[in-house]
Amino acid sequence: MCVYFGLFALMTNLAVKRLRVPLMLAAPVAWVACEYLRAFVLTGFPWLFLAHTQYAFLPLIQISDITGAYGVSFVIVLVNAFIAEVVLRFIARKRYRKLDARGLLPRAICLAAVFALVLVYGFARLGAIRGKMKEGPRVLLIQPNVAQYLKRERESRRTLTGDIETLTDTALEKARKENREPDMIVWPETMIQPGPDCSPDCTAGWSRKVRERGCHFLAGGTYVRNEPHVYRYWNPRTNQWEEHEDDVTDWHNSAYFFTADGKLEGRYDKIHLVPFGEFVPLGNIFPFMDDVILQSAGFVRDLKGGEGITFFEMTDAGGNPYTFSTPICYEVGFPDLFASFVEEGGEKKADFIVNISNDGWFHESAELEQTTAMAAFRAVENRVGVIRATNTGISAFIRPDGFFSWENDVLKDEHGRMKSVQGFLLRRVYVCDDLSIYSRVKDVFAIVMLALSGAALLASFILRGSSKARNSRTHPR
Repeated sequence: MCVYFGLFALMTNLAVKRLRVPLMLAAPVAWVACEYLRAFVLTGFPWLFLAHTQYAFLPLIQISDITGAYGVSFVIVLVNAFIAEVVLRFIARKRYRKLDARGLLPRAICLAAVFALVLVYGFARLGAIRGKMKEGPRVLLIQPNVAQYLKRERESRRTLTGDIETLTDTALEKARKENREPDMIVWPETMIQPGPDCSPDCTAGWSRKVRERGCHFLAGGTYVRNEPHVYRYWNPRTNQWEEHEDDVTDWHNSAYFFTADGKLEGRYDKIHLVPFGEFVPLGNIFPFMDDVILQSAGFVRDLKGGEGITFFEMTDAGGNPYTFSTPICYEVGFPDLFASFVEEGGEKKADFIVNISNDGWFHESAELEQTTAMAAFRAVENRVGVIRATNTGISAFIRPDGFFSWENDVLKDEHGRMKSVQGFLLRRVYVCDDLSIYSRVKDVFAIVMLALSGAALLASFILRGSSKARNSRTHPR
């Protein structure tokens, strides 16, 4: 993380000192460029963007449906860079005994104009989107609060599945008594191990359970695939290449969807895996990393990434059709990847998103609120309702305008706690037909900022080189 702060300081300093670019312009461009780099370099870590701090300031974050969260980060740095420039000039006044106010007024006017335009757009979009939003299917979230170590113990899995089913039946019975029949039941990430398609008998068993409940069913599970693979290797004894056939086992972090009649409709395999948590980067080059992870985590995962996004189709009790997709856990943090779960071929493919996750890794830390804030941005960027279905919290329903109520749209227990609690939450997810600009163009705004930063960096070094050449001609040794 510190590398990006250093790069931001370097690019900003060179742009201001060598190219005479105003700090108020150089800083936000460089900052967005660094955030974008952080989102994909070394598999990416798009966590804690500046924009995420403003998730509750709805008028401000509506520009995300054009620029992504990067646009909000740009505005935040723009404001703070202007304040920093004013402060620096007041500090310099002590040295020069005079306040240098040149250029401050035009910059203040530009800043006010940009901020006003952002807010005007935000309020206008809020009104327009809220007029287009409508209630979609009723979804029942199950939050089982399963400890990580129990999920890894084989003998505990059957008991855990039984406990989750009991909780599900309790929630379903309560919903039916209230005449609020759910259209779909959702279990979080990796709740079924191995997956329901591990054998014909297993699939038949899960199909029967789904039919008995009479609701569509989405659950996270582990998909195991055994395939024959031919290895080609050099045999020094025979001094020639030889072939060896063996079975290869691929493990996937997956989401399974059953329709209400018990049919296993499809499966999505997680594409973007968590480094060190689900696979070891460069493990074939640095084999010792397996031992390091084993000592610290107690296990080593070697999952395989999926090859494409799956769109699931369902109908509600009224026969209305809906399409949804299921980014898993960490994938909610990647803006461009998330947009691919919504848009396909220039059209809005998903009516809503179900993000299943096992956030038990984070216990009760601030990462849970941070992930919820990121999910709110994904909702605004793509104008899509987002459901967060988690193991230990925070489970929530987020509207296409980014709004959710901590009181009504988040799963809590009777004491108001939302982390490390067991429970269920029944709500209707909101849908919106709008396909946002961001869903179409994705990270174009951030890419432009990166290109500008790269061009400025290159120009500053060229300028320095030409300056040195002139000095050497003027003052030869």
